[in-house]
Amino acid sequence: MCRTAEFRTDMSLTDGGAVVCVVGEIDLDTSPVLHLTLLKALASNPRHLEVDFTHVTFCDCSGLSTLLLAQAAAQTANSSFTLAHADALKVIRLFDLTGTGSLFGLAAAQEPAQRR
Repeated sequence: MCRTAEFRTDMSLTDGGAVVCVVGEIDLDTSPVLHLTLLKALASNPRHLEVDFTHVTFCDCSGLSTLLLAQAAAQTANSSFTLAHADALKVIRLFDLTGTGSLFGLAAAQEPAQRR
């Protein structure tokens, strides 16, 4: 069963920037939707692109790949790229295991024992 209906992205433009809010689980089924939204945001030539993960409950390696591609595209376009509010334990774990949190402007996570 495809969970795309439970997933959504919203983009808003700010003064010189773009914010993409993501809701739901990012996985193989939904990462293409995120990818298209991020491309649309980058097409607006923002000085800064922020991806708001406040309502993301899960992100797998396909989502991470999408974020890494967007981060590289932003860098090529001389735009800064940050990931904000990546607080869900399942999301933090992905960045901990892959060591990629600093690429997205995330502070070092707490030790796993401290999160329980």
